[in-house]
Amino acid sequence: TLPKLELDDISKRFLVTSHHTSAQAWAQDCGWKYIAVHNEAELNNGIREFTQPSITRQPIILEVFTNRENDAQVLKEYYRSLRK
Repeated sequence: TLPKLELDDISKRFLVTSHHTSAQAWAQDCGWKYIAVHNEAELNNGIREFTQPSITRQPIILEVFTNRENDAQVLKEYYRSLRK
């Protein structure tokens, strides 16, 4: 780990960052399309729009917000599956 980086029990094996900002204002200032994703339904819709450039001619930012506890569990399961 990085010096002076304090990790909770969930984050001890994985580096997890937390913030309460988004890229929305920056993307809009640049004249880009911004798509926020907070759940699976939004992801499905966002991916569809993100991967079909014919929908828009402007750049698109797809920002995904996740739950750090769930992220840690998914990463653990992924790395365990690689050992099999």
